[in-house]
Amino acid sequence: MSSPEALVVRSLKQHLAAQGLPLGRFHSILVDAHPSYVHSRASSALEPFAQLKIGNVRADLVGSISEHDSSTIVGIEVKPDLRDWQKGLAQARTYRDGVHYAYFAARVKTREPARNSVERLARELGVGVLFAENDNWQQTVAPDDPLPRPSLLQVTAHLLEGVPVARRLQLNHPLNYLVVPYLAASSSSESLLERLAAEWPDLGSDATRRHALVGAATLGLLNHEGGLTLEGRNVADLLRAVGFDPGANRLNKRARLLEVSPGCAAVARTVFLRQPAVRLVLDVLQTEQRPLTAVALTRAALKRALVLASSVFLADPGAPLSLSPDGTAFNPSAVFKLKQNLWHAGLLSSKSHESSGKRAVDYRPHEDLWALEDGGHTGMFYRRGDPVA
Repeated sequence: MSSPEALVVRSLKQHLAAQGLPLGRFHSILVDAHPSYVHSRASSALEPFAQLKIGNVRADLVGSISEHDSSTIVGIEVKPDLRDWQKGLAQARTYRDGVHYAYFAARVKTREPARNSVERLARELGVGVLFAENDNWQQTVAPDDPLPRPSLLQVTAHLLEGVPVARRLQLNHPLNYLVVPYLAASSSSESLLERLAAEWPDLGSDATRRHALVGAATLGLLNHEGGLTLEGRNVADLLRAVGFDPGANRLNKRARLLEVSPGCAAVARTVFLRQPAVRLVLDVLQTEQRPLTAVALTRAALKRALVLASSVFLADPGAPLSLSPDGTAFNPSAVFKLKQNLWHAGLLSSKSHESSGKRAVDYRPHEDLWALEDGGHTGMFYRRGDPVA
């Protein structure tokens, strides 16, 4: 037998899965593992269940709504009718401590007197209201926005994670960074700088070896104390699995990494694809479905994510991109070092332009082509022969 509340939760869940809320469409929905739900005849429609405790209160339903690259969490207190609406609103108010948006939901009758009281108090509490007449659910009160707003917080988080990768990578080959966690994973009394000097002669000075350590930390492979992160340990394990051994076989670093060691290139891709700056570049190229010059790529990225794109591509992130920019407008670390790393890893089919990596005034951004790898390495394609923007 199904309780009245279980039937209301089923009706609401079906509505949310199909229609979402004004906030957006739901990515996933969970129902509380209360016995009245788990053992009801509606249980198959209510799955999946979980114990949904927010503080000391059990939420009837929680769900996540995807918004750009962030997720907002919604908690809903459900009642079969308005007889116990004051308790329901109090519980929904408690949810605000553990979710971004809190709602009170109930079935109602047309022109039911208590509706106005529910909506008035809900506005005071910052709780949204969902009412259903004959399973036709409507939001009648919008919930208060959380502080901070998840989407705005995610923008800042992406800046903190993405900008250093674009502006602090000072070496132009992925193995110069990946070798750091590889060496750190094996026991040794020597420091990482000493091990790099002894086992990775490609970096011929203390300055370049320090660049490798800074780059590895920037990519999330080392923590602030210089120890391995979980990501760094995973990279070390993957490198061993694909046969990487700096002491046994020296790779030709003048050749493209994807060609001389596809396994190592795949490891590099797993690292770079986590970076917001890299995802921004690839997302723009995938959307455009054609190669773009550095100028066109930057303009498109600025429209998509202004603050992140300006920090990635522009020498002065606070200055606008002129109508016909020259090389001095661009961040040399992005157009040379970052791009070269992405080419080696097999994410871009276009290597650094011959004019990059020198004096900024000599860089020719209108000629510098950026193109996705044409093949099965990233799952992204462009059509050869398409016009260049």
